[in-house]
Amino acid sequence: MLRVFFLFLTGFSIQLAAQDSLSVGVATNIRALAVVDSLHWWFGGSGGYLGHTTDGGKSWKLRQPAGNQVDFRSLHAFNNQEAVAAIAGQPAQIFRTKDGGTHWEMVHQLNDTTAFMDAIGFWNAQDGLIFGDPLPDGRLLLLVTKDSGHSWTPMADSSRPLLAKGEAAFAASGTAMQCLDDSTVVIVTGGLRTRLLLSINRGRTWEVLPADRWQPKTDLLPYEQQPERLVMAHGSASKGAFSVARTPDSIWVLAGGDYLIDSSREHNMLVRAGDNWWSPRHGPRGYRECILVLSETLWVVTGPTGSDISWNGGLDWYPLNDLRGMHVVKPLGQGVLLAGRGGRLWRYQQLPAASVLSSNGVAESAANLEKQIKKTVRKHRK
Repeated sequence: MLRVFFLFLTGFSIQLAAQDSLSVGVATNIRALAVVDSLHWWFGGSGGYLGHTTDGGKSWKLRQPAGNQVDFRSLHAFNNQEAVAAIAGQPAQIFRTKDGGTHWEMVHQLNDTTAFMDAIGFWNAQDGLIFGDPLPDGRLLLLVTKDSGHSWTPMADSSRPLLAKGEAAFAASGTAMQCLDDSTVVIVTGGLRTRLLLSINRGRTWEVLPADRWQPKTDLLPYEQQPERLVMAHGSASKGAFSVARTPDSIWVLAGGDYLIDSSREHNMLVRAGDNWWSPRHGPRGYRECILVLSETLWVVTGPTGSDISWNGGLDWYPLNDLRGMHVVKPLGQGVLLAGRGGRLWRYQQLPAASVLSSNGVAESAANLEKQIKKTVRKHRK
């Protein structure tokens, strides 16, 4: 374990943050990650690897239940003994373990050779959903479980959203879908179209919100600071929304961009508060595969060129690190856990404290910006 200390110098304070550099011991590309507690973590990756640690990453139990030619990009952990994982691509199989990852049982297989599963989500310990790219009929792949992932059933065609030609989804971090509350589910797409699909009845009916059309400008910022276009990346197979999250204030956050131009800062984040859309004043530094909302104002994103942090609800983003090849980030205690290429993980035991510089370089308190955000949200909820 390599421990690194980084010095963060801001307008208000100096913070010393510790990172632990960890490895699962094999050269797998980790895209699926689940954190149960400070000691118990699960991952899924390329080379057919599924892994589980019970000691905070010091040692790993590694298995390849479907051989070494598949890629696990979706995983949900119920506790330190039970988890379910899905292969992205072929064969379209779902596996489940009940003994801490010692044995994995295949519990479902789709015979459709076009099936590609993107994410797994659960509302509770029993009821969950898997979604994937559109099948040949143009509708999203949707599978439901009511028994903790022991069995899966295709949803009725009438409940499967019909996607536009050239529209699909991404399994970059397994976070293009979120199951929230008792019955809310949200999915983001990309490609020629980028949209947010929202259901409040566990996927039986859907509201479709375009994220690739000109959106009304927000009054959150002065007019002269407003971006000219409020849209998410779209228009080709490599562009779109790759990850979605919701804040405690019920704000939807979309992160993504263009994975073929991973340093591009254009149209890589879009935020929806009520009926109001807005883009960051200073956005993340490139294409980002995973967005993590830790509170109303503290957000983290990660991607192949590094990770960024916002202390003011996504208005302004600052470099958190330049670690390359990271794909997914999850909360871990007072910090976060990052994972990605080469079987690498980085653990922040604590994130740097909030101090924010405004666009003109003048120190601006995070509390004041938080008030602006909440005021706008309240206004647009009326």
